[in-house]
Amino acid sequence: MTQIRFGFALLVMVAVFAQARIAPADTITVCLDGSCDFTDVQSAINASVTGDTIEIAAGTYSPSATLSLAGKSITMRGRVDKAGAPLTVFDGGGVRQILAISASSSIIEGIRFQNGRAAAGGAMTIGGSAPQIVRCVFASNHATQFGGGVHSYQASPTYLQCRFQNNSALINGGGLYPVLSSSTFVECQISGNTAPNGSGMFLAGSCSCQTQLIATIICGNTNTSGSTSPVFAAGGNQWSADTATCVSTVCITCFPDCDADGQPDVEEIMNGAVDINNDGVPDDCQCLGDLFADGQVNGADLGIVLSEWGASTNSLADINRDGTVNGVDLSIMLSAWGPCQ
Repeated sequence: MTQIRFGFALLVMVAVFAQARIAPADTITVCLDGSCDFTDVQSAINASVTGDTIEIAAGTYSPSATLSLAGKSITMRGRVDKAGAPLTVFDGGGVRQILAISASSSIIEGIRFQNGRAAAGGAMTIGGSAPQIVRCVFASNHATQFGGGVHSYQASPTYLQCRFQNNSALINGGGLYPVLSSSTFVECQISGNTAPNGSGMFLAGSCSCQTQLIATIICGNTNTSGSTSPVFAAGGNQWSADTATCVSTVCITCFPDCDADGQPDVEEIMNGAVDINNDGVPDDCQCLGDLFADGQVNGADLGIVLSEWGASTNSLADINRDGTVNGVDLSIMLSAWGPCQ
C-alpha cells in the first residue's frame, strides 16, 4: 500500500510540474487611470515572470527610480499611433536613468525614452544581454560621461526601427556607447546627437566586436571636439554597413532630393508634393508618361498603354501603380503630352 501511495504521489507531482511547464504566459496591464492591473511599471515588472508580456497604455510614466527587469526575459510593449510612433512615454525628468537590462533577452517595444540622465546610458543600460529593442525612440537624454541614449556592456542588442534623437554625452557616444558589444541596427535613425567624439555612436573596448548597420541612417550628429566621424570604433571594434545604410555628417546626403532644393523628397511629399505613383519621388521631378524613355510623351508611349490595357500586375503602363492599366493612366499620360520638362 505504501508503494502504491508513493507511486500515486509521484504521478501527481509529475503532472503538476508538467502543467506548470506548459502554462501559458500571462499578460499584465499597466495604465495611469487605475483600470489596469497596475499603475506603476516597476510593480508590473516585479509581478511578472520570464515569458510574460507587460502591455503599457498610452501616457507619460515617470518612474521614481531606474526601472529594472531583474534578469527576467519578458516582453514590455507600449502603445503606438498609426504611423508607429510611441504613445507610451517613459520620462526620466532629467534626473535619473530610465531602464536597466541585465542577463535578459527581453523585447522592449513601442516606448519613447526621454529626459533620462546618468553617468553612462542616460536612458538605458544593457549588460550581458541580448534584448530586442523595437520601434522605440530615445530623445533628449544625457550622460555626464558616456552614451547619452544607451550604454551597453558585453551585450548583443538588436535595434529595429528605433530612433536616437538629440541625445548628448559629455565624453563620448552622444547616441550610444557600446562597450565590448556587438550590436545590430535595422532600419534605425541616429541623428541630432552630440558628444566630443562618436556623436552618433562610440564603439569602445578592446575586442573583435562587430556592429552591423542595416538600412540605417546616421546623420546630422555633431562632434564637439571637431572630429568628423559620427561612428567611432576603438580597440579593434569594427562596424559594417549594407548598401541601404547612409552614414554622413549631413542628413541631406542620406535622403534623396530630386530637385536639389535642400528639402528631402520625403519632406516635400509630406508637405503636399504630388506623388501619384507612390515611389517616394515628387512627380514634378519625373516624366511619368514617358514609358519609352526617350525624353518625351508621344504616340510611342500611348501605344504601350493601349497594348497593356486592362493588365493587372507588374505593367510598365500602370503609371499610378494602382494595379490596373486604365483610364487613370491614360489621363496622366495625356496631361504630360509633349517634351519632358
